[in-house]
Amino acid sequence: MLDKSIDVAFVFGPFRLIPSQHVLERDSRPVKLGGRALDILHLLVMRAGEEVSKNTLIEWAWPNIVVDERNLKVHIRSLRKALDDTFPQATYIATVVGHGYKFVGAVQTQRIQIADFSRDQQPVVSNLPAPATLVGRQRDVEGAARALDFTRLVTLVGPGGVGKTSLAIAVAHARWTAFRSRSKSQPRSSINSLPRRSSIPSAGGSANSGTDAPRRKATLASSRAWCMTFARQFHDETDDAWSTALDFAERSGDVGQRLLVMCGRSYFLIGAGRHEQAASLLDDVCRIAAQSGDRASLLDGERLLAQAEMHLGKLLDVRAKLERLVKELAHGMPPSSITRYQEQRYVSIYTTLAFSAWLTGRPEHALAMAEEIVLKTGQIGQLLGQSHILAGAAMPLALWSGKIDSLERYSAILRCNLDRENIPLWEPVHRFYASVVRHARGDLNAVDDMRSAVEELVRDRFLVRTPMYLGVLAEALLERGRSADADEAVEFAFTLQRQSKENWCLPELLRVKAQTIAALGMRDHARVMLGRARENARAIGARTLELRIMNDMAQMAIAEGNNEEAVGFLVPVYESFGDGTATEDLKRSACLLTAAGANRTPMPLAG
Repeated sequence: MLDKSIDVAFVFGPFRLIPSQHVLERDSRPVKLGGRALDILHLLVMRAGEEVSKNTLIEWAWPNIVVDERNLKVHIRSLRKALDDTFPQATYIATVVGHGYKFVGAVQTQRIQIADFSRDQQPVVSNLPAPATLVGRQRDVEGAARALDFTRLVTLVGPGGVGKTSLAIAVAHARWTAFRSRSKSQPRSSINSLPRRSSIPSAGGSANSGTDAPRRKATLASSRAWCMTFARQFHDETDDAWSTALDFAERSGDVGQRLLVMCGRSYFLIGAGRHEQAASLLDDVCRIAAQSGDRASLLDGERLLAQAEMHLGKLLDVRAKLERLVKELAHGMPPSSITRYQEQRYVSIYTTLAFSAWLTGRPEHALAMAEEIVLKTGQIGQLLGQSHILAGAAMPLALWSGKIDSLERYSAILRCNLDRENIPLWEPVHRFYASVVRHARGDLNAVDDMRSAVEELVRDRFLVRTPMYLGVLAEALLERGRSADADEAVEFAFTLQRQSKENWCLPELLRVKAQTIAALGMRDHARVMLGRARENARAIGARTLELRIMNDMAQMAIAEGNNEEAVGFLVPVYESFGDGTATEDLKRSACLLTAAGANRTPMPLAG
């Protein structure tokens, strides 16, 4: 029989908070929020119009636990996001500088029947991924589920691709089913008599004692930060999580732990397009590792530093550094404490090396290198590493080399990996390249899907390579006759490029900008823009990008009847590529030289 007792809800705008049910609704639909965020909101709305100190909020949401103040900031940001309260002028939660927060929205109380929110009428829905079909693993599922009866944390270990994620999801579904069964049969009075908070500490706060408490906190905090990073959350909350982890690591006095967290934060900074900050942090990693004689961490710091420097446009230095690291690995190095799988070192190095090799004038070598690592990671079942090389090198290089069949194959492999391993990090990147393939096959709607994928990356602040994606989008829009949209896309690309300092792609963006303004009828301005693009490409040693620029300059000269000028543009850079290179850009160069009537035999091309 349903309990008809009266309860109180707080109503503000389209929202209704029912504290006893731990539910926030918007227009009668549940809003996803964590328990502590709801507790913070509860106190703020109860004291609407009053200043509530940070200490008071922490004591309310984390009773009897020592918590870093940054955890409160993370939950306040989550609340503001859930309430669409992200504008400078607060709608609901205002910051009281130096004190705490104030709920500034109008709040009304509403008396409701608890029966209106019975579990039978409003079943709790989980957000677990759909379970995969597991054959012969039932004993493993039951064993892991039983282990959770005795501890709050169970770690599944094993080689990449053996099904750890699928097993974890199956265990989670088993526990969820048991939880729902128990909660339905539990009397309401018993549920309400449970403690309001468990004493399990969060990653940012702890009641742990002992000399290794800071190290444990650093491990928990960095695990949380990694989860947020791989969930494609490159917002301030994740930055705060990494700062918290680094703070605990520094307090621990453990140099290895500190280096591990510093490398993790640098990975986040690179993904967020903050390459200068990442390079500065990784310089510190290399210095500390060298001082402590930690050769393994020094190598890891250098390979990550190469990623940041490559995006900053230091292409030739990066290629030389990575070729040296490849030789060092070949002669044997201590195992990494930073990388879960030792193969990930090779994947990381070869991803950046292939990308920089393509840019600096060795396109066929780069393509072969990327293909080899894609195949090897697939053979050993290292799906995360394979996804990294696909998104970071194989797919963009296939696109730029005009190998659409290869791009389509790589896109299908990445799609399969994402489905098997639930890697949200690369979801919008996959959608972008899949849409590029559709565009190349003649799908008129593909450019809008390309734009949607880029918008998602920007929304998540996953900004690494995003200027490049916008340049590709702008060219696709030009091909569809949408010159104004193309110009808007490339201007946004310049904005992001200036913010991220991704100098490696500036020559390409200038080239695409020249195309857009030429399409808008400003050919003289386009010619000047191509000259700037050529200067930028030469300054960073991007010979392959220089070739693309010279192709456009030659085509413009031929269209104006300046064949001799076109030959002068093309021959020096064209002949700098070795025999046997057969990218679409070099084939285009050969055709342009023929069209210009060059009195010479074009360089032989493979294929």
